[in-house]
Amino acid sequence: MTRLRPTATILAVSSRRSLALLSFAVLVLASCTSSASTSEGTPSDTVTAASKPGAVTDLRIDQPKVWSADPSKWQAVIRWSAPDTAPDHYEVVRNDKTIAKDVTGTSYVDTTAEPATHYRYRVEAVDASGVSGPPMNAATKTGTPPLSGARLDGKFLAVLSLTSSTLSGMGSGGERWVFGARCGSGPCDVSFSRGSSSTGTLKQTGANYAGTMSIPFHIGNCSGAAVNESVTIRLTVSDAAVVHGEWRATHITGTTHEYLSYSGCVPASADYSVKGSVQT
Repeated sequence: MTRLRPTATILAVSSRRSLALLSFAVLVLASCTSSASTSEGTPSDTVTAASKPGAVTDLRIDQPKVWSADPSKWQAVIRWSAPDTAPDHYEVVRNDKTIAKDVTGTSYVDTTAEPATHYRYRVEAVDASGVSGPPMNAATKTGTPPLSGARLDGKFLAVLSLTSSTLSGMGSGGERWVFGARCGSGPCDVSFSRGSSSTGTLKQTGANYAGTMSIPFHIGNCSGAAVNESVTIRLTVSDAAVVHGEWRATHITGTTHEYLSYSGCVPASADYSVKGSVQT
């Protein structure tokens, strides 16, 4: 007897397999759609980075070939080239402190720069929203005005070294000298004293100061008392720096010669070399 094949059972099994394959295909499609959505944020990040201002180029510092001793003429000019896309403005920083904001050109005149000083400048391009581009840096040391333009003024510690004397017992030592400039600014003749009151004048010629005055110095009279004697002082400014916004002498060198003659006393003289430094 011929047996019938279970056609219905085979169809049922086939249908279940088809449903399973269809479900798998839907899952794969859902997975692919989710991955594409996650990567959509990457291009926007790239656009933000690209919109940041570029760095300036060719940053340089121009200064006078010869610096004047006149503070009103002190300056340094900062120059640079703009990035490919012009920013809204530039910011200039000196020694980590902002000295100019909203600079619209490609140069800036630093009128607060001083001579004989190290400076580090930084310039950044800034867009309208305040975002800064990469910084560009440059460093320089400003020039030095001539010593002939230094103003001699204030208190100095003068160290006198005896070079010759007609008397025994004379020695070397230090004392306070005070110079008072006799003009409003710059170098000029100065008053000279060894204490609180003016005792004489030194004439200025370039970096040199000289004068002869009748004042008490180191030689006494026959009894050892202090008396006026002839004292010649010759000084030269050997170093200078910016002090209280002025180009001032900070070190001096020179000589002194003193002479005393009294009837009944032996004439006496003494010579010293001098080195002095300002006391601020």
